[in-house]
Amino acid sequence: MQRATLNIYQGDDYAATVTVYRRGMPVEDLDVYTPRAQIREDVADRRGKVVAEMTAAVSMAPGASMILLSLTHAQTTVVRSGDYVWDLQLEAPDGAIITTMAGAARITPEVTR
Repeated sequence: MQRATLNIYQGDDYAATVTVYRRGMPVEDLDVYTPRAQIREDVADRRGKVVAEMTAAVSMAPGASMILLSLTHAQTTVVRSGDYVWDLQLEAPDGAIITTMAGAARITPEVTR
């Protein structure tokens, strides 16, 4: 699992691309997995409130397997500024869950409305 910090500006559209590797090589069959990514106040076992459910879509290109993450400005506008946690999980067809990336999510307050 890799660690990454998301820096999101409140009120803006947000997009990020995650390239998924297995043993140093891009995952060839990523399109059979279902990706899910959430931003929460704390880890699910402590305070499970989801503050944003990111759209996560698989993108396959020759030599690269990517997950496209996004939030609309309508979603980021309603999230209070502050520090949160996030992760990206892939669910295999057999139900197995693989967490590929996790870390902090920082929401910076917007100025212009």
